[in-house]
Amino acid sequence: MAEFLTQDDLRELTGYSRAKEQRQMLDKEGIPYKALGGRTIVLASHISAWIEGRSVTRHSAPDMSMIT
Repeated sequence: MAEFLTQDDLRELTGYSRAKEQRQMLDKEGIPYKALGGRTIVLASHISAWIEGRSVTRHSAPDMSMIT
C-alpha cells in the first residue's frame, strides 16, 4: 500500500474529482488531509483507520507531553 492516496484513489473514495468537493467529503467524515495548492494529500493510514472505525486526530504540533 502506498503511503499517500493517489488522485485516482481520492476520486474513487469521495466520488468527486474537484479538490474542493473532496475536502468537503473528507471534512464531513473526519478524515485528516493537507491542502497543497490544488491538490488534497491524504495518508493511506488515515483511510485504514477510518474504515476500521478508529479515530484519527490531527496534530498541528508535536505532543510534548510524551517527553519526560
